[in-house]
Amino acid sequence: MGVKNRALAGASWTATVSSTDFTNTVTPADLIAAGDASYLVTGLGTTTGSATFTPAPVTVLSGLPQAVVTATGANGDNSATWNPQIQVSVPATAVIGTYTATITNSVS
Repeated sequence: MGVKNRALAGASWTATVSSTDFTNTVTPADLIAAGDASYLVTGLGTTTGSATFTPAPVTVLSGLPQAVVTATGANGDNSATWNPQIQVSVPATAVIGTYTATITNSVS
């Protein structure tokens, strides 16, 4: 992966999210598929610099990176913050227990 200069005039960047399946540690072992969860961006918090910031309101999680916020037409240093919510649809057949997953955010 190469390094991009996000401060150049007209530069752009994309923030992505990916997730593992949600698994439990009890017997019998069970999982809730990453696709049963969504990453919700209800709005951006603070933005800095000059760019057009576009959030994706709802992104179904996957093992593959999915775009959640993009910045286009950037000019100079810029940033954006947001507080996502993770919404999981628990299947009726799920085993009672604590489930964990790894959710990864990246910017390129």
